[in-house]
Amino acid sequence: MFGFVRISIVELIRLPSFLLPLAIFPTLLYVTIGLRQSGDRSLIMLGYCAFAILGTMMFQFGVGVATSRNEPWSIYVQTLPGRASERLAAMLISGVAFSATFCLPVIVTGLASSHTTLTLSPNVVLVAFALIFGAVSLGLLGLALGYWLPARGAVAIANIVYFPLSFAGGLFGPINDGMLATIHPWIPTGAWMDLLYAATFSVIAPVPLTILSLYAVLFGVAATVGYRRVERTVFA
Repeated sequence: MFGFVRISIVELIRLPSFLLPLAIFPTLLYVTIGLRQSGDRSLIMLGYCAFAILGTMMFQFGVGVATSRNEPWSIYVQTLPGRASERLAAMLISGVAFSATFCLPVIVTGLASSHTTLTLSPNVVLVAFALIFGAVSLGLLGLALGYWLPARGAVAIANIVYFPLSFAGGLFGPINDGMLATIHPWIPTGAWMDLLYAATFSVIAPVPLTILSLYAVLFGVAATVGYRRVERTVFA
């Protein structure tokens, strides 16, 4: 599996035009909008970290996989020995590594501007766990989209999923009333933000954790079935 991780990381490093927008856009949005928002400053910052992670997972996997899965290199990689679970896990690991890196500019900006009250305390461990758990769950959604979306429609469909999930999930700020407040706890990004909110108080929230876990299983099954479908076309 480590070989597949290395391949995934090297492949992404060689695509700066793909990576730089994902790294810069969330920080620019945080500077122009997030720093001016009122409310829990730590949660606002974490929302933009989650936005950076979600963007990486949607476009690295949703768009990246969909547009490249029929390229000669991708087809060659699929012919290498290894289980589907190993390859999907390798892509998730590389995705988590890059998305964690993309969170750093947001965190540094928040700390430099004194916009966050998050300190080096035990809740940092829970916050890191919540961010990573959400990254894995939404990464599986990205993989599922990547292996099911048509290559030509991948960008449009990924954007349709990306921004509504970000807004309804509260990544740009808390959702307190209206219809969105009703559906917020039950969508993956909403459960993710609820988990992050609890983590800032050093609390493990079982309901959001369970909901996000169920989504992870659902997206994981969809990604595996989609991968098998693409694999069959390679060996057909």
